[in-house]
Amino acid sequence: MSDALIDLGTVREPPAEKRFRLPRSTFVVAAVALACLLGGAAPSFGEPAVVNVPARLGDSTFIDRSSPRLYVVDPPDQQYRWVSAYGLPGGELITRTRMVASGTVQAVATVGEFLLVSYRENDSQVVSTVATRLGAQTESWRVPAQVFAFSVADRSAVMRAEDGTWSGLDLVTGQRRWTVAEPPQGFTFLAGEDRLIQATTDGTVTIIETAGGTVVRAAKLPDTQSWPGLGISLMPVGDLLLAGGPKRVTAYAMRDLTQRWTATFDLQQRFVLPDCAGGLCVVGFEGGLEIHNAATGAPRWRQPGWATVTPAGSALIVSGDNGAGAYNALYPLAILDGATGKRLADFGRWRMTGVLRADGTAIVTHLTGDVLNIGLLDPAARALRVLGTAAGISGDCDATPDVLICRRVDASIAIWSMPKLTR
Repeated sequence: MSDALIDLGTVREPPAEKRFRLPRSTFVVAAVALACLLGGAAPSFGEPAVVNVPARLGDSTFIDRSSPRLYVVDPPDQQYRWVSAYGLPGGELITRTRMVASGTVQAVATVGEFLLVSYRENDSQVVSTVATRLGAQTESWRVPAQVFAFSVADRSAVMRAEDGTWSGLDLVTGQRRWTVAEPPQGFTFLAGEDRLIQATTDGTVTIIETAGGTVVRAAKLPDTQSWPGLGISLMPVGDLLLAGGPKRVTAYAMRDLTQRWTATFDLQQRFVLPDCAGGLCVVGFEGGLEIHNAATGAPRWRQPGWATVTPAGSALIVSGDNGAGAYNALYPLAILDGATGKRLADFGRWRMTGVLRADGTAIVTHLTGDVLNIGLLDPAARALRVLGTAAGISGDCDATPDVLICRRVDASIAIWSMPKLTR
């Protein structure tokens, strides 16, 4: 890789008419808010600083939000590959580590003094993980499994093999500390970082702690009659475990698997988010948003069309499904009142990138061709502030709370430090 920095080009301000699109019913309030936003009374954001990281076509990139770091990995057609780690938000090169991995990289993380890389081998298509001490050119260990979680304090990692076997590995030696086999008529999945949940078609659910691989509780749940024919439908949501089928959902306390409540919605066609405007957000895979009482399961309100949702205090940041379902949600970006579902503001084809930040704002982007508009959404103020525009962006963007990271059409990487909200 070249060490030369690549210029992103001139930052341009987009036309004002592309910044906001609000419901007609809130036009008067919006006009006042817009005047304040663009005048001296507006929150002060400043311009985001840009740092450039060199990369080539075929290089893959990964963000480790726990570090935080950006990784650039050589193309998969090379047997000996370099992983370059860059610090965030500054983009400074921290280390370059060589590994032997001829395949598609799926995950990269730094755990203590080790670099862990999970990849799918070109020949066997088996997922393996190689551990290398940072900056070294020889590996420490290699196992046929993918890393899903790790603990620096315990010097351990939670891995999953192709046959569904989960294990806890010693980070120093790569030796297994415990294993949990996949049941013949069921599956096992990681819930958070400290527990595995195992379920079988007869309704038996087992919770396993990942520190030692021991069973902490198990029960045979009722209302799972559909599982043998339609498949297991189980979802951890905060301190609840939801189980059910196409017609009814039962919530159980995660700590002891005691029943809490039942509700009538199809868990197989929805995903559920906790701590969502004081309730549970239930989102259909093909669009549609419902808010349910977290204590009773009772529905509060329903609206069609919305495909993604992010809780923001008493408000909800949502995007529409555009008829394409939740996995391809494009527009519009809007803010809803969490209590009633009323639309408070509509920002058109902007997209939320990353997660809600500690100051309550969200990084948003709007791509037209290869021109990227960058902004900050303030749900509390129902306002969006455009920070700048960059040309030559491919559209492959991601974010941490502090930076926006995008690939350019020439394969280089742009890192924008995002300012915090000041009022």
